[in-house]
Amino acid sequence: MIEKQKNFVRSSELPICPFCNGKIYYKNWTTHRIFHIECEKCKAHWRSGIKNNENREMFMELICSRNPEISNEYLNKKLPINFWINLLKNKIDKEF
Repeated sequence: MIEKQKNFVRSSELPICPFCNGKIYYKNWTTHRIFHIECEKCKAHWRSGIKNNENREMFMELICSRNPEISNEYLNKKLPINFWINLLKNKIDKEF
């Protein structure tokens, strides 16, 4: 569900940041599959895209992070959306 707050729309692909649990909002769209999202808390910033292969798979790439521990491991890697969702799920599982 897309939740509207102020002038931003909450991300439906990755609504919670896998690094700090902050809310993630769309920053801008090119198409329904190509967009930029950013965490309101830690300012991690992702962009989506479509791989140039037969399957035209969608990916999300972390392009900016203020946390060097995150940047070293994930920065500029074109990873599937499910990777980021699983990273969030694993974090939640560890906390509970």
